[in-house]
Amino acid sequence: LVLAAAPAPCAAAPEVSAAALRLADGVLEVAVSGVTRIDDAALVTVHRDSDSALLFAADTAQSAAVDSGLELVTFTLTEAQRVTAVETVQTTTLSIDAGAGAFFDEDLSEASLAVQGLGITTQADAVSPQILSAAIDLQSGELTLTFDEYVDLTSVAPGYGEIAATTSVPTQALDATLSNGNSLGATAVLQLSETQRSALSFAEAQGEGITSNFAAAFIADHAGNSMVEVSGYSVSATADSTGPQFASASLDLEAGELQIQASEHLLEDFADLSLLQLNFGGDSLNIGSASATWSIATDSLTIVLSEDQRDSIITWSSNGGSAITLTTSEGAMKDAAGNLLQAASDQIISSVTPDSAQPTLTAHEIRLGPSEIHLTFSEYVPTFDGTKFTLHGVVLTSATAVSGFDKSLVISLNTLPLQDTLVEAYLSN
Repeated sequence: LVLAAAPAPCAAAPEVSAAALRLADGVLEVAVSGVTRIDDAALVTVHRDSDSALLFAADTAQSAAVDSGLELVTFTLTEAQRVTAVETVQTTTLSIDAGAGAFFDEDLSEASLAVQGLGITTQADAVSPQILSAAIDLQSGELTLTFDEYVDLTSVAPGYGEIAATTSVPTQALDATLSNGNSLGATAVLQLSETQRSALSFAEAQGEGITSNFAAAFIADHAGNSMVEVSGYSVSATADSTGPQFASASLDLEAGELQIQASEHLLEDFADLSLLQLNFGGDSLNIGSASATWSIATDSLTIVLSEDQRDSIITWSSNGGSAITLTTSEGAMKDAAGNLLQAASDQIISSVTPDSAQPTLTAHEIRLGPSEIHLTFSEYVPTFDGTKFTLHGVVLTSATAVSGFDKSLVISLNTLPLQDTLVEAYLSN
C-alpha cells in the first residue's frame, strides 16, 4: 500500500485590512495579508467620502512597491495627487476600494478579496515648503521661484518679498504681480514692474549680483504651511540683450516739443539727436543739426526743438502739408542695460498738435538815426503786414521788413512821413 501525502491546506486569499496616507510626502500604505504581488493597480481607487467621487486610481501613482514581509503595499502619489488629497481632507475624509484580484499571494494561487469603502487614516502635512531656486529674466521681467513641493499660488503676497542689487538697487519690496496664478505646480512666476525690471537690468549690466529676501508669509503650500523664510537668497539672472523699439511719437508745434515713446525704459543720460530725422513733404530735418534740448523720463524722450526747426515744420504744415514721419537710426537711445534703440524708418507721428497761439509783441525799439523800428516777438513771425501797425498815429502801410523774419524784425521807416525828432512812439498790434 502506497500512502499518498496529504494535500497542503489551502492558503487564505490576500485581504486588504487597512490604509494610511502621509500627506507630507504623498505615500499611501495599504495593509494586505499574504501579499506578494500587485496584479492590477487600476482596481485600487481612492475616493472622497462626501460624495464618493473618484480622486485617483493607484495605477496612475508615481510608483508602487510590495513588502511581503510586512504584508504592505506602498503607492507613492504624484505631487498633483498628493495636493488633491491635501485639499480634500480639509473638508472631508478619504476611503479606498480594492477590486477582487488586485493582489496575489506568494504562490499566486489566491487572488485578493474585494473591499469597498475602507477608511483611510491620514497624517497631516506639517512641513513648510522651501525655496530651491530663484531666477529672473531681465528681458521679460519674469521672476521664477521654484519650491520643493507644490505651492498654493492663491496665497502669494509679493509685499513679503524683497529684491536688491549689489550697489545700484537698494533692498526694496517686490513690485510685481503673479503671472501663473491658474497653474498647479511648484513654481511661482512673478512679473516685475517695468521700473524694477529696468533698474535690475542696469545693475546686471554693471556686473552686480541680485539677491532676494522672502518672509514666511510670502507663500504657503496647499496645507497652509508658510514657507521657510530666507534672506540674501541669490537670484540667477538672464541679461536683457535686446534693444528698445520705437513705440510712438507725438509733436506739439505750439510748445515746440517732440516726444518719442519707446517699448521700455530708457537710459536717462543718453540720447544722440543726430540719429533722429523728421520727414515732411519730401524734405528731411535732422534734429541734431540745431540747438535742440532733450530729457528722458522712464520710456519717453522729450525734445524741445530749436525755433528754426519748429518754424520749418509750422511753415510746411500751414501750406497744406500732411503726414510727418520720424526716422530713427540705431543707437539714438539706449535701454537701461545699454542696448541700442532699433532702427525704424518713416514712422508716422500719430499726434500733431498745431500751433494755435498768436505771437505776442514782447519788446520794441525806435531808432531815429537809421529810421528803423526793431520789434521782438514771442515766436518766429514769417511775414510782416504794416497795415496792422501804427506808430504815433501813422499806419505803417508802406513800411518794409529789411531783416529778420525770426523772433526779431527790423522795419524801415524811410518811406513814412515821420519827424526825425520823434522821441516817443506808440506801437500797437
